[in-house]
Amino acid sequence: MTRRFRAFAPATISNLGPGFDCLGLAFDAGGVLGDVVIAERCGAAGRVTLEVAGRCAARVPSEPERNGASIAARSVLVRSGLLDVCGVHLVLDKRLEVGTGLGSSAASAVAGAIAANAALGGSLDAAALVECARDAEGATASARHADNAAPCVFGGVTLLRTGDPIEVVPLPVPSRLCVAVVLPGIEVRTAGARAVLPLEVSRDHAVFEASHLGALVAALCLDDLALLGRALDDVLHVPYRKHLVPGFDDACAAALRSGAIAASLSGSGPATFALCDDRSTAARVADAMAAAYRAAGLSAEPHSGSIRTAPCAAERV
Repeated sequence: MTRRFRAFAPATISNLGPGFDCLGLAFDAGGVLGDVVIAERCGAAGRVTLEVAGRCAARVPSEPERNGASIAARSVLVRSGLLDVCGVHLVLDKRLEVGTGLGSSAASAVAGAIAANAALGGSLDAAALVECARDAEGATASARHADNAAPCVFGGVTLLRTGDPIEVVPLPVPSRLCVAVVLPGIEVRTAGARAVLPLEVSRDHAVFEASHLGALVAALCLDDLALLGRALDDVLHVPYRKHLVPGFDDACAAALRSGAIAASLSGSGPATFALCDDRSTAARVADAMAAAYRAAGLSAEPHSGSIRTAPCAAERV
C-alpha cells in the first residue's frame, strides 16, 4: 500500500528584535499562514519529483532541483542513507507568500523534509530535519540560515547557538503571550535587505544587542512580559531596514497605543509583528497596524494568533 504523509509547516517570525539570525518563533494563525507538502515513497532510487499547487504556486520554481521542498526531501534521502534505495514524490501546496518576512522558504523546506522523512520511515530526528531545511535554504537563498527553520520544526521559540551543526535551544513560551502580524502589500527580498546592513558595528552597539538578547531570553524564562517588551529593542538590523517598509514607525506606534507590549520587524520585512498579552489585544493591535500602513498608502493584511508550541509533524493521508 502507498504510504502518503502530509505536513503543514507554519509561518515563522525571526530575529525577534535583538535576536538577529538566532531567535525565532512559530506563528499559529489558525492554519492560515503556512505551506503543506504531501510526500510518498517511490521506486526510482535517488529521484525526487515535485508538483506545485496553491495560491502562491506561480511565485516559486517548479523544478525539483530549484525548489526548497524537494531539495530538503533529497537531503532527507541522503541523511537517512536511502539515496540509492528509493525516491520520493512531493506535492507542494504553496500558500505562504514569498518575500513577506514570515519564513516562506523555510516553510516549504520544513514541510518537504517532515513529510519526506515520514514517508521514508521517519529515521531522522528534529535536529537532523533542521539541517535538511538548512540544506534547502543554502541552495535557494545562498545562506544556510535556520532562524526560521528551527522554530518551524521544533515549535515555540528557539535560540540558535552558532556552529556546524548548529545547536537548537527551545525556550519557554509565556502562556499569555499572543502575536499580531501585519503583511504590508510590498515585497522585501532577503538578499536586498541584507545588503543594507553594515559589515561592522561599534562596540557600544554590540554590548547593547548582547544585553537586550540576554534580557529577552531571561524574560521568556521568567514569564516577565514587561521585561520582554523592554528587551525587544534592536540596533543591528531594524534601524537599517525599516526604510524599506513605508509606514513602519507609524505602524509600531499604533501597536503600542493599542496595547501591544512591543513591536518590530519580522525577518527582513515587510511583515511587522507585535507581542501582546491576550488574544483580543492582539486582534486589536493587528487592525491598528494595518490601518497605519493603509494610511501610508499600502494595502495591509492583519493576522493575530498565538505561538505554535507543537513541533511540526506529519500525518498519514
